[in-house]
Amino acid sequence: MIKEKRVRDIVGFSQLVEVDYKNTIKEVVGAALPLLKAGYSPTIVVKEQSKIIGMLCWSDILNVLLPAYAKGEIKMEVFWEGLLFHQWSTIADHNVKDAMRQPVFVDIDDTLAKVAYTLIEYKISSILVTDRGKLVGMISAGDLFNELYDDPASGHNVGDDELPLAQ
Repeated sequence: MIKEKRVRDIVGFSQLVEVDYKNTIKEVVGAALPLLKAGYSPTIVVKEQSKIIGMLCWSDILNVLLPAYAKGEIKMEVFWEGLLFHQWSTIADHNVKDAMRQPVFVDIDDTLAKVAYTLIEYKISSILVTDRGKLVGMISAGDLFNELYDDPASGHNVGDDELPLAQ
């Protein structure tokens, strides 16, 4: 049996954005925008003083943006034109607590398989990593695929400049 890598082998910190629980959704998006523009998909950590009370992925904000009738929770015809910008103007000044979810953690010594399971179980794309109860970073689903693809046992182990192009 192949010894699996642990969270500690691939954990990163660069894609975390920490915000205060008093921030608005617009302030939170603004804080994360530089990472988004740089090509990252940051995970937003919501803190009250020094305690983590929530987290946000972009899908959490999109979920708040769409009204119940657009998600099929209420049966009626949806008029899509202008809906996203209208909803943004309605929720942008709401508190970040309106969009956040409970934080989800894995331990730095957990296996990558446990990370994959937890991402699926909670329907999230990234997860917070702790070491003895202290936040030390995050791992995304993309990080797992990078590991799978770059693993020498997979036979793919290519450098970034050698990635195959779709035909």
